[in-house]
This record gives sequence, C-alpha cells and structure tokens, in this order.
Amino acid sequence: MTENFNNDEMVIDNETPLEKFLYQIDISIETGDVSYIQKATNDYKYLVSQEVIKWANNIMIEILTEKMEEEIIF
Repeated sequence: MTENFNNDEMVIDNETPLEKFLYQIDISIETGDVSYIQKATNDYKYLVSQEVIKWANNIMIEILTEKMEEEIIF
C-alpha cells in the first residue's frame, strides 16, 4: 500500500502487485505493444507467481506471432 500526496489529498493505493501486473498485461493486449509485458515481468517477477510470469510470456509470444503473421499477409 502506498500513499500519494496530491493537492493536499491522501490517495491510498489498494491494488495488489498481481492486479497491477494484470493491468499491464491488459494494456499490452489492447495496444499490441509487448513492452508493457516486459516491464511488468521485470517489475513484478518477485511479487507474483512464476506461473503468472509464464502465462504473461505466452501472451507476449502470441502477440508477436500475430504481428509477424500480419506482416507476412500484407
């Protein structure tokens, strides 16, 4: 839990590392940019299970494969 002070307000971050990790994966899927997965994997590798890391790596491979297929088609 972190506390951020903005404009004399205290904002409490209740997201777990797993939730933050999954959010980065969602952004990567939506944008097709695997750098979000790479950064999340690096940032959270000790905070989430290795199964989740493997799952994220599989998604990254799938995104890259789809990009390659699109390049071959066009």
